[in-house]
Amino acid sequence: MPPASSRPSVSTTMSLDIASAYLLTGTRVAAWIIVSAIVFRAMGEESFGIFALGRSTVGLLAYSALGLGPAMMRRLAEAISARRHASNTVSHGGVIDYELTSPTALDIIHASGALLALILGFIGTALAIAYSLNYNLLHVIPSPFVHQTKWFILSMGLGVVLRVMSDVSGAVLQTNGRIALDNLLQTAAEAFWTIICLIWILGRGGDLSTVGYCFLLSSLALLLIRVQQTHRIAPWPQISHADSGEMFHLLAFGVMVMFSQSAEFLYAPVDYIIINRLIAPDIVAHYAPALQIDGALLLLVTAVGAVLLPKAALAHTSGNLALVRKYYIRGTLITAGLLLAAALTTIALAKWIFIAWLGDEMTSTRIILPAVLLHTTMGGSSAVGRSILLGMGKVNPFTTAVLIAGVMNMVLAIIFVHYFGWGLWGIVIATNIVVFCRTILWQPWYVLRQLRVITN
Repeated sequence: MPPASSRPSVSTTMSLDIASAYLLTGTRVAAWIIVSAIVFRAMGEESFGIFALGRSTVGLLAYSALGLGPAMMRRLAEAISARRHASNTVSHGGVIDYELTSPTALDIIHASGALLALILGFIGTALAIAYSLNYNLLHVIPSPFVHQTKWFILSMGLGVVLRVMSDVSGAVLQTNGRIALDNLLQTAAEAFWTIICLIWILGRGGDLSTVGYCFLLSSLALLLIRVQQTHRIAPWPQISHADSGEMFHLLAFGVMVMFSQSAEFLYAPVDYIIINRLIAPDIVAHYAPALQIDGALLLLVTAVGAVLLPKAALAHTSGNLALVRKYYIRGTLITAGLLLAAALTTIALAKWIFIAWLGDEMTSTRIILPAVLLHTTMGGSSAVGRSILLGMGKVNPFTTAVLIAGVMNMVLAIIFVHYFGWGLWGIVIATNIVVFCRTILWQPWYVLRQLRVITN
């Protein structure tokens, strides 16, 4: 690892980091919009419904990483702060018991994370294969689509596994002041996926499996370039430097992050399954566009959250609580205002957006869109709080809260749809209730209490 003096200052790169995060966000949104439009227009509504369901559920394979990326950021931030403290102590003539020769604590964390990534990558690959082989048994798939769907799910799943494996290198880059660089690498991967999808499908034709193959290729490219860029600032991780105790620390933190992330399955993916089973399979195609807009708007604020996670971790481990408070309060107000403005604009232009995007007014989707974007605004405004809590190491209470909310979303959705007969409205109302309780009532109170802004 480079010495602290050679790393860009985390306090002076905020503008560039945020700009690069929004570039990544815009490219990611554009990629899914363009690919979705290709699928809808070139392959039809049924393919689009399968694409939306598959994209949502296959994302669960990201959990095979067991939250390794955020865990690496926290542990690297602790090691960097300890190293800076050790360097300051030496410069003032103090005597310390801190190893600054190879392997350093940073090298051990990097090696341990890389070994864990390899192990978890093999597990994720096995899960991707198993899921693709049983996909048509778990979901209602029209017979003409069964074969291509298996390959679509397999290649998308392997692509997800490769991307989360690359997060180890991403953590090293981001905690060493290369947040903008890492965002640019991810931006290039999204653009690459979109371009090769356009060239392949529009030029030579193709089906859903083609979309998956392109995603897999772009994911492999991202893994390789992230590893190569990490090698420019850090030694290659050596297996001999991996430490079982360090791996345990990474897993202990990461597993809790994984559980908090897994709660996402209890929202959109479960909603799709409930609609598929309790309402009608074709209704997924009516709900999916609203959820894709929801996801697109959330990316506007998750970009800020992604930047603040390593910065909050570094600030907290160095004892700068005032800076963490500044990150949380300003970040939350900015993202909430941004989301509200984006939601209102989207609702006003929804008819023309759907015509330009899907070639259809999507009347049934536009009816529920305002309610969907209500929970988008509430939930998205909590993205900064999530990053602050993870950066501070407060993963256990955060995970507990999101799991409780996710389970309640699933339970209420089933009750409202199956017993009350509210259809899509039951899905949307359930999500709004739980999102309000978690992000408006609980999280601000807890974060401000941890930051000593309030005392009870």
